Amino acid sequence: MIVIATSCAPSVTDTIVIGGSPDDAAAEPTPSFTSPVDADDAETSLDDDAASTAKMCVTSECPPLWGTCPNRYGQVSKYRCSTHLADDYANCGACGASCPNLPAELHMVEACVEGQCQATCSPQNFRDCNGIVDDGCEVDPQTDPDNCGGCGIKCDPGVRCIRGRCGCAPGTIDCNGQCKDTRSDDNNCGACGYSCADHEVDAGTYPDHMVWGCENSQCKVKCETGKYVYWADCNGTKADGCEINLFSDPANCATCGHACKPGEACFGTFDTAVQCRNPPGVCNPNETLCNGTCRNLDTDPDNCGSCGFSCPFPANYRWDSKDGKAACTGGRCSWECNPRFADCNGRMDDGCEVELDKDPHNCGACGASCDNGLGQPCVAGHCATIECDGGKGTVQ
Repeated sequence: MIVIATSCAPSVTDTIVIGGSPDDAAAEPTPSFTSPVDADDAETSLDDDAASTAKMCVTSECPPLWGTCPNRYGQVSKYRCSTHLADDYANCGACGASCPNLPAELHMVEACVEGQCQATCSPQNFRDCNGIVDDGCEVDPQTDPDNCGGCGIKCDPGVRCIRGRCGCAPGTIDCNGQCKDTRSDDNNCGACGYSCADHEVDAGTYPDHMVWGCENSQCKVKCETGKYVYWADCNGTKADGCEINLFSDPANCATCGHACKPGEACFGTFDTAVQCRNPPGVCNPNETLCNGTCRNLDTDPDNCGSCGFSCPFPANYRWDSKDGKAACTGGRCSWECNPRFADCNGRMDDGCEVELDKDPHNCGACGASCDNGLGQPCVAGHCATIECDGGKGTVQ
């Protein structure tokens, strides 16, 4: 029976039983968690209503599914009971019980779930549709016509499964396993495989920004398009070609005739939305122009307080560290700690030096100390305890 005691002195400690039953009361107590509190306050509150709640005593043992184990590289943490046996790949259910590596052709990987190794499909788009473990995740729903988009979804005879759907979306057709829009595809114009480049008509020099390509399923002279340009014939005059770039013209932004507001510019690419916004060099009120880019000097760690001033990393910072990152607050450099880490000594040179979920001297919060004299470990940000009859100086 797992017992989690939550205590906030001087109120009475609440005991929450997870998965318990009436017969569990006689079971052997196991280590659990509690927040570190003043022992005298906790003992007084428990004595006031001893009949309604269990007493929690300090323990040096690890709670169930926690241990002190080496990781997959053979390194052992300096903190006791810091290995979560419920989901640790190298210590699944017990120290040293590593989940096996499966052959790549099975499209499966082993993961530790609730202390047991379980195989899951990888890449995630693969599926085990036949329920047979020996052949792993045998189906790719992106391409399998008998399991298209999911197990058991069959395509009609002769219809391919393309990117998880039977056939192609309206407006496109199946060209050798790829969906193509034959209305505008220069290499599949009007039909699969019909290339406009192979059927170009010698018409001399084309007007500005016009090229030979596919338009309305026919090879003809059309407006030039690309990643950063989308030329259009907005005035309807063929003599001057396609005179407007819809990606950058503030009078014709995204479409002919759509004008930006005074002072705004038009920005866009083939991969991004075309929109009207402030032009380069014009920043919002809370921003400053730094090397051609608008920056917030109050929050930008690369331009903190002034343009070009980058907040430094701690001297002993490791690039693979997960404890925190440089930050800028109110125009002054700081260090932003990631969850479960804290800067308890207030020094930037060592970053977020404390692991709040493991450190018995700072368990769950800076300065929240477990009973280190008795070897009480900090587990998941709580000091380990166990149900007991109580004893002077030991009740949590």
